[in-house]
Amino acid sequence: MTYQLKLKAFEGPLDLLYHLIRENEIDIYDIPIHEITDQYMAYLHGMNSLDMEVTSEFLVMAATLMEIKSRMLLPNTNTNSEEEEVEEDPRDELVSKLLEYQRYKRVADELKEKEKTGFNLYFKNQDDLSCYMNHHNEALENLEQNANIDDLKALFETVITQAMKRDALAYRPKPIYVARETYKVSQQITKITRALRSSKGTLSFSLFFKSLECRQEMVVTFLALLEMIHKGMVQVNLLNKQMDAEIKEVT
Repeated sequence: MTYQLKLKAFEGPLDLLYHLIRENEIDIYDIPIHEITDQYMAYLHGMNSLDMEVTSEFLVMAATLMEIKSRMLLPNTNTNSEEEEVEEDPRDELVSKLLEYQRYKRVADELKEKEKTGFNLYFKNQDDLSCYMNHHNEALENLEQNANIDDLKALFETVITQAMKRDALAYRPKPIYVARETYKVSQQITKITRALRSSKGTLSFSLFFKSLECRQEMVVTFLALLEMIHKGMVQVNLLNKQMDAEIKEVT
């Protein structure tokens, strides 16, 4: 296993340079190389005796900064401005390395934040649902062998459309304001169960839904019917040559 020796708070020469740029609020694309070089060298002079291999990395960067500084001090000897080509900025390569380091630094900071957040998360083990599988599979088989979900959807759309037409044609001499009733799936399951028992275990899908008071009740009742199919309480059989189905209690 290898260990990265940290120089105080800095993991390497780029980390130190990046810190100096941020601390001085310097534009990374326009680094004042003289100022940064002086600060960098001042830090190196204050370093304690360290491993030579690690220290050499900082010295290489120091040499690079000194080279860039000297190149920028050299006068431009080309006086022909028309033929003069755009000269490469000596800082370009350094800026490119710093930008790449900045990207990695940001990703590392994000990962550290996610790690910190992860310590506050607790996960619940998955429940054992195997005891429900057989019952669930039987309900699905009943649904597929008789009326599938597309059939039920088509039947429900038919009765709800008829209910909308009925409401539109209904004669109302003056408005009547009534409190909206709240329907619950559990209550509608009870209603379907009672209707089945009072009709010897079978119901006409369309006739039963047409007997309901409003579209809201129809929607909740349809959800209740799907829940009963899922639980294996009822099955729905399509009636041949009729746009209807039979709701049958499973005993």
